[in-house]
Amino acid sequence: MKPAAMSFIPNIPILGIWLLVYYLSGIISVQFDNPELHVALIWFPAGVATAAFLHYSMRHWPVLLLTFIIIDFSVSHPSSEHLFFNIVFAVVSLPSSLAIAWIIKRFARPGDDINIIFYWFITTSLVSLIDSLCFALVFAFETQKAFGQIFWAWFIADISGNFFSTTVIMGFINNRLRPTPLLTRHLLLGVIYLGVYGAIHYVGF
Repeated sequence: MKPAAMSFIPNIPILGIWLLVYYLSGIISVQFDNPELHVALIWFPAGVATAAFLHYSMRHWPVLLLTFIIIDFSVSHPSSEHLFFNIVFAVVSLPSSLAIAWIIKRFARPGDDINIIFYWFITTSLVSLIDSLCFALVFAFETQKAFGQIFWAWFIADISGNFFSTTVIMGFINNRLRPTPLLTRHLLLGVIYLGVYGAIHYVGF
């Protein structure tokens, strides 16, 4: 019998692929970082995290949340100069994805694509709005920068990352949020695509 503690740990190879996709999407996003606001123009990991929370059952969410926070912190190149900002960013960038997934799982009708898409669109917009307000308040207070500028930069990055990444990844998963037999192959192709795309931007082609 599988130990009870292990039921909270997702399948390790598949989880590794999810984490790699999350990491690579973060590396790509920071290439579009606004040097003044330290906010990426589009934050792809937001959508990757939303798709992961939708794909996995809630008992796996603590493991996903912890590992995603660690990856966010590492991707942001932590330094003593921006340590406070990096800690805040790593923590506040995940609850919005968690909230979106929870609301969809709780209120959307399973198997009803139109209903799921409706909830996903409305929830993503509202949660991203609230998340951006909270982040802008903290960051504006800490850095004395304009609240509106920070808010719109974060909101656009959050909502565009969710709409793009979640749409692409959930296209590889069936509408009942269960893995398809080709999920591993699809995710591997996604990793390769993200890796090549990130390498091209990294070397400046």
